[in-house]
Amino acid sequence: MTERSVSIHVPAMTRVEGEGSLRLRIEHGEIRELALDIFEPPRYFEKFLEGRRYHEVLDTVARICGICPVAYQMSAAQAVEDAFGLEPGPWVRDMRRVFYCGEWLQSHALHVHLLAAPDFLGFDSVVGMAARHPEVVHRGLRLQGLGNALIRLLGGRSVHPV
Repeated sequence: MTERSVSIHVPAMTRVEGEGSLRLRIEHGEIRELALDIFEPPRYFEKFLEGRRYHEVLDTVARICGICPVAYQMSAAQAVEDAFGLEPGPWVRDMRRVFYCGEWLQSHALHVHLLAAPDFLGFDSVVGMAARHPEVVHRGLRLQGLGNALIRLLGGRSVHPV
């Protein structure tokens, strides 16, 4: 163990989805405080849905996030199904899983290759990183494109699927 103490405070983390901060305090080699706060101001999407017909919900919630619309749509679909006492069959559940996988792939490819990699490799942004490590950027864009293709296949388009 070390006798060294370290204190780190990052008040604004800009490469996370939403807004966040980090506090880390290490004393005598032991973590005494570690707090990762991810927060977003309220956006009141619930209010947008009040008074709407059930068939408008999925299209509306797809606009909550351009990176992860499928999660919001599938949650809304499940809520509507529950309200009407409906149970989707195995084929529907399987297609939804593929839909989710497309979102997972494109979202994680974006985050790892285009948002986190510049930090790990010592660059201010993906633009600066692309000049020295184009293969990382190309791989990220290719993987993101594959995820978007799955979303487009099942949702009609990759951004705000229908």
